[in-house]
Amino acid sequence: LVSLWYAAMWCTCGRTNGGHDRDKGRLWRIWEFAAMVSLLQPLPDLFLATVLGTIEFAPGPLMLLGVVPGAYMGMWSLLLVPLLHFCCEANHAALPRALVKATFLGTLLFWVCEEVICSFVSLWWQKNVSVLFGSVAVYVLAAEAMLSSVVVAVGSHVVHHCPMQPPWMRFCLAAIVTLAYTGSLAIFYMLIEPRDH
Repeated sequence: LVSLWYAAMWCTCGRTNGGHDRDKGRLWRIWEFAAMVSLLQPLPDLFLATVLGTIEFAPGPLMLLGVVPGAYMGMWSLLLVPLLHFCCEANHAALPRALVKATFLGTLLFWVCEEVICSFVSLWWQKNVSVLFGSVAVYVLAAEAMLSSVVVAVGSHVVHHCPMQPPWMRFCLAAIVTLAYTGSLAIFYMLIEPRDH
């Protein structure tokens, strides 16, 4: 599924926007930034599995450090692309409203997808978690709400104001998003889950 998604986005964005940086359109830049963030997102998953001990992943053909399936390096962009598409703003004055929209839309998207995955597909199992909304840990939803607003704030800058930045600089901005998400997972876990965990 992840491979098909990337192939479809590559064909669509490449055919529409051409191959040169200066010719790349908005959708290409959104997809590129979402892919960079997604590439780094196994790091928070490793943190959840090895430090907090709140998740266990189903085994797959390529396991990163023997813990997280390699497909997770691409999976996040399936939700980040629509989130960025609907919420990115070129106008700085409109950004606060866009961040509120991103927080609510992102939380809804993540919750629905994780609820479906928890109910029908065994990609992972939660452990040592007691505060749930449906089948999803509340501390994770809170962190994903923060992730949604941060990825749109940084993504709006990358997509609309820095199209000519070198790839390594855009990758560094993507890393900031992932680090912020990892930190928020730790903070919300400590705030929301009972102390005896």
